[in-house]
Amino acid sequence: MSATISVELHSDRPASQQAQLAREFAASLRKSPDLRVEPPPSAAKPGERGDAMLGQIVLTFLTGGAATALIACLKTYLERDRSLSVSVKGADGKEIKIDGKRLSAKDADMLVKSLGEAAKPA
Repeated sequence: MSATISVELHSDRPASQQAQLAREFAASLRKSPDLRVEPPPSAAKPGERGDAMLGQIVLTFLTGGAATALIACLKTYLERDRSLSVSVKGADGKEIKIDGKRLSAKDADMLVKSLGEAAKPA
């Protein structure tokens, strides 16, 4: 059974660098067979140009290993840039915020559990 969540990256970086970071993050996640990565649905009306929200992607968890794959990728990016923060919104509307400045190694287990809960279908 699949479930969909949205992930949004926030950073102190300029918009162009943040957009590049989001593209790299999405490309890293696409390497996992447990996840399907897509841009968010556009809010534009038919015929209008609709840009995706900067740094936002939509993930579909295809298997039970998806939360672990997401956490591994998040950990890599958060360790690389401590100014990065991430918002993960589950199918039920609950939101988890992860701040790179406050993340410690002991938080990983809690995050895997929280992401697993967020990924359950509503």
